[in-house]
Amino acid sequence: MLHLEAEGKLGLDDTVDDWLPGLVAGNGNDGSKIKLLQLLNHTSGIYSYADGETFERQEFSTDFLRHRYESWTPRQIVRLAMSHRPVFAPGDGWSYSDTT
Repeated sequence: MLHLEAEGKLGLDDTVDDWLPGLVAGNGNDGSKIKLLQLLNHTSGIYSYADGETFERQEFSTDFLRHRYESWTPRQIVRLAMSHRPVFAPGDGWSYSDTT
């Protein structure tokens, strides 16, 4: 992303919705309020999909054996994260997020 910014192809102050309209939405998530820089420095507030019960059960429990050959698409990962409320409003904190 920094390389694209250096080439002038995007701006770090662009929003997620500028590039992926409607992807980050629901449960209080709003891609029109999250800047690309906030994705990079983990200040977007987007919930980390890897902390969710569904993901943990499927990947880190005995259910893993049933699901070990399955993979998650990027859209499925974002959808899973969007099923949770943001951790905080964009820019109001810091929290590592595997989603971003």
